[in-house]
Amino acid sequence: MVKRAVFSVCGPNYAARVAALMASAATHLPDHERWVVLATERIGQSEQASLPPATRLVTPGDAAVPDLDVRRRLYNVTEFCTAIKPDIIQWLWRQGYDEVVYFDPDIVLFDRPDEIGRAWAAGAEVALTPHLATATDHPGWVMRAVNLSGQFNLGFIAVRNRPEARRLVEWWRAQIAWNCIEDAGNGTFVDQKVVDHFPALSAAVHVIRHPGYNVAYWNLHEREMTRTGGRYATAGLPLAFFHFSGFEMFGAGVSRHTALARAGDGAVETILRDYGRRLVAGNDLALSLAPYDYDRFPDGTRSSALLRQALHRAIRAEAIAAGDILRPGFLLAPVPAVAPARYGGAVPRILALIAGFADLPEELRQPFDGYLAADHARRHKAVIPLLMALHRLGAVDAGTAEAIAGARHSPAPPAEADGGRITRLTWPADLGIEGWRQIVRLPALPFLLHSARPDLMESFDLDTAEGLIGYLAWFLAIGQESWKARAETIGDVVTALDQVPLPAPADLGVTEGSLLDAAILHVFAPATRHEGPPAPAGVLALEALLSGARNGPIKPAVAHVLRTWLWHREGGATPKILRLLAASARLRGRLLGSHTTRRITVEAVDEALSAIGLADLGRHPPPPPLARRRLPVPDDVASDCAIVGPFASVSGVGHAARGLRTLLRAAGRRPASIDLLAPADRPDAAGGDGWPTDRPLPLLVLHANADVTLDAIAKFEPLWRRAARRVGYWYWELPAMTGRMAAPAMLLDEIWVATEFVRRSVAPQVAIPVRVRPPVLQPADFTPSSPGGGSFGASRRGYRFLTVLDARSFLARKNPAGVVGAFLQAFPEGDEPAELLVKLSNGHGADQGLANLRDMAAADRRVRVLDGHFTDIEMNDLYESADCFVSLHRSEGLGLGIAQAMMRGKAVIATGYGGPMDFLSTRTAFLVPFRMVPVERDAYPDWLGQEWAEPDERAAAVYMKELVRNPAAGRALGDRARPAAERFFSPARILGQIPGPAAPPPLSRGAA
Repeated sequence: MVKRAVFSVCGPNYAARVAALMASAATHLPDHERWVVLATERIGQSEQASLPPATRLVTPGDAAVPDLDVRRRLYNVTEFCTAIKPDIIQWLWRQGYDEVVYFDPDIVLFDRPDEIGRAWAAGAEVALTPHLATATDHPGWVMRAVNLSGQFNLGFIAVRNRPEARRLVEWWRAQIAWNCIEDAGNGTFVDQKVVDHFPALSAAVHVIRHPGYNVAYWNLHEREMTRTGGRYATAGLPLAFFHFSGFEMFGAGVSRHTALARAGDGAVETILRDYGRRLVAGNDLALSLAPYDYDRFPDGTRSSALLRQALHRAIRAEAIAAGDILRPGFLLAPVPAVAPARYGGAVPRILALIAGFADLPEELRQPFDGYLAADHARRHKAVIPLLMALHRLGAVDAGTAEAIAGARHSPAPPAEADGGRITRLTWPADLGIEGWRQIVRLPALPFLLHSARPDLMESFDLDTAEGLIGYLAWFLAIGQESWKARAETIGDVVTALDQVPLPAPADLGVTEGSLLDAAILHVFAPATRHEGPPAPAGVLALEALLSGARNGPIKPAVAHVLRTWLWHREGGATPKILRLLAASARLRGRLLGSHTTRRITVEAVDEALSAIGLADLGRHPPPPPLARRRLPVPDDVASDCAIVGPFASVSGVGHAARGLRTLLRAAGRRPASIDLLAPADRPDAAGGDGWPTDRPLPLLVLHANADVTLDAIAKFEPLWRRAARRVGYWYWELPAMTGRMAAPAMLLDEIWVATEFVRRSVAPQVAIPVRVRPPVLQPADFTPSSPGGGSFGASRRGYRFLTVLDARSFLARKNPAGVVGAFLQAFPEGDEPAELLVKLSNGHGADQGLANLRDMAAADRRVRVLDGHFTDIEMNDLYESADCFVSLHRSEGLGLGIAQAMMRGKAVIATGYGGPMDFLSTRTAFLVPFRMVPVERDAYPDWLGQEWAEPDERAAAVYMKELVRNPAAGRALGDRARPAAERFFSPARILGQIPGPAAPPPLSRGAA
């Protein structure tokens, strides 16, 4: 028995339309099982309820669409639904269907489409319908549209599960999977231009030329419609199905895609009116408003046409891999193609400046957009006023303005320009180009937009500093709205700039501040320096302040300069702020609220500024508040600090957190411990003992890596707010921490790290102290259940090498395959008295590296992989049973496994690189030589541009052979390692570095 299916694909907003299609299919194709694929992650009750009974509703994920997470973000809803049609056909074939028919969701059947059955009877395997079926004098707009969009309309296709059809559908799928875009002007219109080739590729393709099939606005001129007795006909033949492409409920035309007007009466008007009534009855007015969020990026940014276009170009040019877009932070990741020489002092200044003007009004936005859209002869006239305003703001220098507008300007004064860059600020002499590159890592988002628009590439040459600055000014002020990017995308850059300490110009009387402060001081300098931003730029600046563009209180130095500028009486008795308010109703509304009709006076503005928390900008600012003092600690309070950490975790960070708690308790102190993994309303759960809500907190230590610090603070915000001093305990395993990763440092007063290697990585990216505080390791913690390692020791097969890793700690970094490879090189014969144990945690994933590791181990019975979570006693027994610990890591922040092996007196073979070098030497370990290599894609967070060590497996193999030949050498090595490790990780050494209640901590930013 032949099994048949009819299906459609659509977004949630087309639920009522696809319901109308399926209702007609139930009537006219009763022998076909009905399927709807809804482009969403979750199916709601309203969508399911709207469909006729026995219609199956699934998501693309249910249908196992390949590369779904990537492809759905590369397309809009129409492109995506089109791109997966061949995937759904193949999926239905796998479900056992012999014949599959596809209809667009905005089609309705009016009769049984028997031409499909006739095509099958004639031996066809694929059936298509053309846009045009007669050789007549078609209107010019129709011919142009068909030439651009293809000969066949893919609102319908029917296929059989036969060899030729399978071959064509697979070819179709391969052609459109990554290139199903609406770009008719460049020869691509979703899937239709591809299917134009079908008749030439196979004789099994049948073209249905019946005038009653796929009737739509593009062929109404050749298919006269009539209605007799409730039945429709075209060119005298029954209407099989009508395609309501571009139908608008309240539109005056046949379709939104054409200016063709509806007839006042007749069959076409009747069929459109009846369709509209059917949609209303199907709740289309509500369902059509359903949002389409299937294209959002992992960070929440909504995909847009420009972003998708840029990503397609980048993927085709192999500049990025398609899977890159799923990487967290991809849209903010640094772009390596931007040369370091392009990072001048003006770049961070313009980033800070324009990011503060997010709410640009039309009068400033239109000139630049007009410049980009107009022809070259008109561009310079439209943009000159804006360019001059940006130039006065310091955003664009004279050379850039000249290059863009084609106008002639006198050169900037020597004191203000140097090599095309404005240099009014005195930048630190030791902060060179490389320093700027590390401080300001420009995100990928602006450059994707630049590559997507030829007008931008023509207007802004990113190979020059001037072009880069001019482009960033345009992007941050105007272009960012094209992407529908979240405010955080721009805010992250501004936040990073505010963390960089930078001395301000001495002649402004400011001795300290951030790079962002220096930028604002440069723009809004007092009248003694220059006049400052003119209107409307001055209006924009004030609007940005009133809108809270700079979160938090304004720093005193900045407030002083802004106040001087706002209240300056230039050329008259009226302060500038009053004249700006008089010129802008929008500004008056933002500042004065409902009192916009009141007389604008100094007193009224003073009152309004105070009411919105900007009293420091008033004409008569309040006196500066007294410096905040440390919260007093009552004598009866025994606890002097709190620690938030994963106390119940078996991870290295959890071990370090427990070690610090044990140390403080052993010293007679009483730290409160709060488990990071416990519910926020139960801080005493899972090994934590909480902190009383009414007690001051002098010191808070967050044992949470940089990437989860913000989550930890959000989870325990009341605790964080009460802390007088906040310390983060961070691990990092690459030579340089990125500014993006280090951003949470702005919420801390100090960072502790385990090794000097980590300190060197973190310190350049933060403006707070970074101190080396290794975790505490005590010999008593490593006592086995019995000498020899209990049951682990009983299973020995010779000299035992051991390596330990957590698969979540980035397999490529831990490099267990290197350990296995070195072992196999050392003992190739298979009969040497040696074995290797690979202790693996969290190895249940489908990572290819894990699969390769298991395959390597399976090839030699002497290599065993132990997978699972062991108790502390079991881990002690495992270490005790081993003779040598091996770590051929590519990088380590600490190397806890190495340290624990040394504390147990075991021989160690380790890469001579990274954090372990704080406590390793040639006297205490066999150090494996290495060479520095680039970090592979996605092998570690923020891998781009980073390097790590590639250990020499041959050297490690030599060490292994030597230890098996001479076990006494290994025991001697372990005997030297134990006291060295005990000294380095001794409690007394760590205890002297932990501040107690008697030592008043420094003031904390924002401490309550």
